[in-house]
Amino acid sequence: MKKGQTSKRGGIQDILFPMEYMNITQGNNGQYSHQGANALDLAGKDTGRDLFYAPFDVRCVATGDRNTEGNAAFWQSVNQVRFADGTVDYATIMVLHDNSLNGIYPGATYKQGAQIGQEGTAGNATGNHNHFEIAKGKFTHKYDLNKFGIYHLPRSISADQACFVDGTTILNANGMKWKKLADVQVGGASNGTVLNEIPNDFIKESATFYCNVDKINIRLAPSLKGQLTGDWYENGMTVKYDGYVKREGYVWISWVSSKTKNRHWMAVGELNKNGYNTKPYGTFK
Repeated sequence: MKKGQTSKRGGIQDILFPMEYMNITQGNNGQYSHQGANALDLAGKDTGRDLFYAPFDVRCVATGDRNTEGNAAFWQSVNQVRFADGTVDYATIMVLHDNSLNGIYPGATYKQGAQIGQEGTAGNATGNHNHFEIAKGKFTHKYDLNKFGIYHLPRSISADQACFVDGTTILNANGMKWKKLADVQVGGASNGTVLNEIPNDFIKESATFYCNVDKINIRLAPSLKGQLTGDWYENGMTVKYDGYVKREGYVWISWVSSKTKNRHWMAVGELNKNGYNTKPYGTFK
């Protein structure tokens, strides 16, 4: 992202990659100091000190000692935000190695796109960079210690599942699967691989579907191109749903998974030319 850049769709801010240049010098599970951790070392455009921007509206929730914690700064999203995997939740980030924490203290707030850090070497880092980790959910505590003796942000996830890279020039992506905003549709869009919100054509209906076919895949969007969850429903299984859409010649019911908190979608019947479900894959009660 660039300084001052923002993104908000359907009333939800998108998480933006927090630097103008992406140059990952150590990635997840890096053998130097990231063993077993979802963590990135970000070196920016060159050996100078690039700026680090707020990927969403942030509130500082904790800081750490310069020498022992590398001037760690912990930030939580002010509101729920959209991750690059399509989910919507609170986000927490950890940023290390800024040489100064001026203006950074618990309770400080900044808007998306504002500077909240800069590459540095605090904590005896090797060369100017920022250490970056991101997690789903609200802040609970600063660190967990893994079996490799690495302190890391609790519940951290791979950053490419969180950040959109619009506005970022990619120099070294470390082989990760980064997404742009167009890759995750929201609202009434029909061709996205993930749709975690209620779209404009959603028809509310509280009912139970009773499957009577061999197998129906569960997806993260109401489309045959929708990302598969890896789960499915089989003959004799039931699911409670809160609504449906009609797309691509199918009826797609939807519900929020109690396990993942993601919105799930499943085709449960085929539409005729008049838009009626004339070939249901089960019964509805």
